Amino acid sequence: MAVAAWWLTITRGGVSADATAVRSAVWIAAITTAAQAGHFAEELTTGLQEHLPAALGNRACDKQLTTLLPLALYRSQDSVASLS
Repeated sequence: MAVAAWWLTITRGGVSADATAVRSAVWIAAITTAAQAGHFAEELTTGLQEHLPAALGNRACDKQLTTLLPLALYRSQDSVASLS
């Protein structure tokens, strides 16, 4: 969603900055998105959904919940941000 917002902002001319600043912002957004995706994949492959709840004395979460919950939370934050 964030990448789509960046793309729409840039292609519609909504950014009043020089091309170098825009390219830098896009590059930073792409790097941070890739880093977050890598971090999420690392947590999923190392079994964080099993180990963290066990360390806290709870039962393990299944992979579907672990995958869908962050996406749902991200979507709900996006919806709340659009209200303001």
